[in-house]
Amino acid sequence: MTRNRTASCAAVAVFLAGGAILAGALPAGAGTSSGEIKGYAAKCADDTGNSSALRTRIQIWSCTGGAAQQWSFSGGELRRAGMCMNDKGWGGSGSPVILWGCDGAANEAWSRNAAGGYVLKANGLCLDDPAFSVRNGTRLIVYRCNGGANQRWSLPVAPAPAPTPTPTPTDTPTSAGCHPLTDAGGCYEPGELCRDSDHGVTGVAGDGETIVCEDVNGWRWEPA
Repeated sequence: MTRNRTASCAAVAVFLAGGAILAGALPAGAGTSSGEIKGYAAKCADDTGNSSALRTRIQIWSCTGGAAQQWSFSGGELRRAGMCMNDKGWGGSGSPVILWGCDGAANEAWSRNAAGGYVLKANGLCLDDPAFSVRNGTRLIVYRCNGGANQRWSLPVAPAPAPTPTPTPTDTPTSAGCHPLTDAGGCYEPGELCRDSDHGVTGVAGDGETIVCEDVNGWRWEPA
């Protein structure tokens, strides 16, 4: 399969080392976690159409935190909706990745390597975003492990909770020079009710206007 890749000295060294990456592999059942799996350019592994049907393609998509991007990694299986991420038909390098029933087969048993990749037990191939694609809908494959950025994936990470909004103060801000002050320490405005102790008092509103506490259908602050 012809693939467009930018070769660097580091990448060549990793490739020549062969099993060096696999030597750092973590056990298949290294832990349990759930959430988004983020890869190259912060794209997420995505179950096309949020489906649980056999042979559903696994693609990259902008991370949304939606159900189609919620995965768990436990016992070496990458699971979603009760199905497993699978090397279709044991196809080998270049083979597409699909959803399949979890049956413990080696073509859906994964481990983590030292480079941050998911390595398939069946053939030592890595979960791969072909040609470093950033296009939504690009189908994921398995490919020879080379340590490239398009083969580095996070462990499933739950989306961060939305920040709690800071409540807006409801008290009327105190303006310099206004008087008398309300019981809450704010400024009176024309039309507001007066306290008994303010009857007949002249004051200053928040905007600097002179106001008087007068009995106009009830004791209120009125423009002077």
